Amino acid sequence: MKILTAYLAKTIITYVSLVMLFLLGLQIFIEFIHEFPHLGVGNYGLPQVLMYVALMLPYDIYQFFPMVSLLGFIIAFGLLASNSELIVMRASGMSIINVVSVVIKVSIFLLIIMILFGEVLSPMAQRKALRLKANATSGGQVLLTRHGIWLHHKGGVTNINSIASGGELRGITNYQFGDNIKLQSINRAATGVYEAGKWAFKGVVQTEFKDTMTTSSSFSKQQSALKFSPKIIGVDNLDTDQKNLFQLHSYIEYRGQSGLDVARYLFAFWQRIFAPLAVLVMTLLAIPFIFGALRSATMGLRMLVGVLFGFGFYILHQFVGPVSIVYQVPAILASVLPLLIFAVIGVILLSRVR
Repeated sequence: MKILTAYLAKTIITYVSLVMLFLLGLQIFIEFIHEFPHLGVGNYGLPQVLMYVALMLPYDIYQFFPMVSLLGFIIAFGLLASNSELIVMRASGMSIINVVSVVIKVSIFLLIIMILFGEVLSPMAQRKALRLKANATSGGQVLLTRHGIWLHHKGGVTNINSIASGGELRGITNYQFGDNIKLQSINRAATGVYEAGKWAFKGVVQTEFKDTMTTSSSFSKQQSALKFSPKIIGVDNLDTDQKNLFQLHSYIEYRGQSGLDVARYLFAFWQRIFAPLAVLVMTLLAIPFIFGALRSATMGLRMLVGVLFGFGFYILHQFVGPVSIVYQVPAILASVLPLLIFAVIGVILLSRVR
């Protein structure tokens, strides 16, 4: 039984890896095409594009894991069934419970790898990729750090804490210097948007430093004299995707204590918490594909149904986020809902397996 168990586990891991490599190959091509219009902007040449695409791969692996697990398991079991190896295993005393046990063990191994990519490698690699791209396309004008975006311009520097998904700047601080690098003023703004070719800031507090005194003024809205293109700082979701769970949790607490909205960040946090469970749900769904109604179907049909299940899960996962924020559904419920729906489907299909 140990030999059969080891052989089944090895086969599953092999085909999960092959599916991952295939999808990563497609993703590399897609991301390269996506970056092609930026090629030649500033110092953003072919070596920088290739490095950027490579650094984005850990995030792609993390995103692909649920679908890859489902397809890998389906292909592995499908080939075993086509070669009558599953029949031999069943005849040798390997029950469906034994098969499910192997699936669960392999799934746990895969979700450990998924957590490693999602919470350790991906945030670090993404931060490095975005810093590389911003610095190269701006010709050194923009620098991305853990403290936000730093933009160098004539007479001063500007720090941007984060950028929302709609392109709105948040937490902007502009330092203006005079002769001998003497600090002249500090302008702080809560938010900023690009309107009619200019930056418009809201919630502005302006502090000016003079020889004998310091003055402070407040403005509800102010047109900024800063001249920089939104394209060179166009980094979406800087405040969520490039943080691990601990950093994201700390950021949510900071925003909550500051009286800022946390709905989107709470959803992202709980979505990341439950993401590894998607691997378990998707892999358990593969069992009915082999022993259930599709056991006599062709490999192409099995893969088609598997892709539909995986794509359906992805669409539902992306859909519940905005809906939960609009209708104020608790973030934890919205995050776990897709998993519950597909887990119920999996249990129903698995109960019909003989």
